Amino acid sequence: MSDKASTWRDLADRCAKATGADRELDSAIACAAFGWTRETVEIMGIPDVAVLVDTDGNGPQIEGEYTGSLDCIVSLIERELPGQSWNVGWSNPEILGLDIPGFANCGDDDYGTSEAATPTLALCAAFCTAMAAKSEAE
Repeated sequence: MSDKASTWRDLADRCAKATGADRELDSAIACAAFGWTRETVEIMGIPDVAVLVDTDGNGPQIEGEYTGSLDCIVSLIERELPGQSWNVGWSNPEILGLDIPGFANCGDDDYGTSEAATPTLALCAAFCTAMAAKSEAE
């Protein structure tokens, strides 16, 4: 498994285990998706402010609220996995699942299926699983 695929699989696992929106996880998803890095800088006299820096060294970049906003994660899916469809369903009030078809090795029947505490986290986890499979195929 490539390092990139391993990173995405780790993110999928973190999303599946999260209990709610998580800004650290949002940053990690943005870094993996856009190739950004997380650095600490001084801003207006405040030391050790964590910011995201793009591949050209420009910062700070602002990550989306992927783990807390369906709009943000859907935008990222449309950008990174154009033409893919997805759906959210539940088997009981505590388990939400999501499928992103079209990626081998994502799960049964070539679906990236995940379970998480919220629909947004389930979507994030399935997205990360699909990105791992995409990375392995490249």
